[in-house]
Amino acid sequence: TVDAEHRFERDESDAARRQAALTHLTEQLGARLRDERQTCRVLTLTVQYADRTGHTSITRSRTLPEATAHTPRLRATAHTLHGALGLQRARVRSLALRAGELGDAASASRQLT
Repeated sequence: TVDAEHRFERDESDAARRQAALTHLTEQLGARLRDERQTCRVLTLTVQYADRTGHTSITRSRTLPEATAHTPRLRATAHTLHGALGLQRARVRSLALRAGELGDAASASRQLT
């Protein structure tokens, strides 16, 4: 797997700041996949909430239609996963993305358009 994580300095309730952090994570993840000449089939988002225990988290995954290291595809998928959680008022401590089911980029199918 290839991972990227963002831990906020303070618990973050601003949705725009969380979205910006998520965009940055997808850029990091896409770059690392390409540097390692890998693609992924599964993208997993983990959100850690700010609560009394500090350990509450939720994880969601999505299988991509085809293996990719393409940042816009990773970004769209990550934002879809985040949006589906309905975190409008939540205070978030950290966001993490994990690329799973890795494959060799040279053997990945490519759509020619």
